[in-house]
Amino acid sequence: MEFLSEPNLPTKKVGYVIIDCRCDKKIIKALEDMGITVFLSCKIDSLYDSVSTHPDMSIHHAGDNVFVCEPSAYDYYAQMLTLPGIKLIKGSSKLTSTYPFDIAYNVARVANFAFHKIKYTDLLVREHSKNIQFIDVAQGYSKCNICIIAKNAFITEDASIYEKGVENGMDVLKINTGDVFLKGFEYGFFGGATGLISHDILAITGNVEKHINFMEIVNFCSKYSVKVKSLTRENIVDIGSILPVAYA
Repeated sequence: MEFLSEPNLPTKKVGYVIIDCRCDKKIIKALEDMGITVFLSCKIDSLYDSVSTHPDMSIHHAGDNVFVCEPSAYDYYAQMLTLPGIKLIKGSSKLTSTYPFDIAYNVARVANFAFHKIKYTDLLVREHSKNIQFIDVAQGYSKCNICIIAKNAFITEDASIYEKGVENGMDVLKINTGDVFLKGFEYGFFGGATGLISHDILAITGNVEKHINFMEIVNFCSKYSVKVKSLTRENIVDIGSILPVAYA
């Protein structure tokens, strides 16, 4: 089994992803129709219900075959992620519904950088993120807020993440909040509604044309030879990211 050496940045078409177990079945079918096996996330009962099934809240890909998950999710993911060679590690942080004690695994890896509110990053995520520069940001829901496009490029709604990305030499598109739906909240985040499923395809849970910045998003992705793939014709929904796991 071949895993992504860099989390979120496939070099070819992926064969396996993790997504929200409560997401629209149209999203699952669209991925399966492209030959992608879908692993469904674990529900973390201690989290606020709207995000309790978001995979980017409960599991973090540290690179290659290493994944770190919330302790109560370990048995579930151990049974679900039965790929040969995978190394699943039980994290040290037990999540609660109170911010910032719900963000330990919501770290955004962009090539050799990791964006997060570092004080609250799970210790085992840090330990297994070798040769990675952690960038401290005010926004604890970092993975939710970052849509990775290339090694040096991402999209975000968050001002602090935008500034830190630019400071570290990255090409960052800042978009408006809104137009991404999340039950129980005024809005969700674009990063949580997306994921690269190949080096040149960004999958989006809904119709990109329903986002106010859709042309900027499409043009920004085009700079990096990445095409935008709308998985449904519905509204864009934050499902806690489409997390690529391994190649076919």
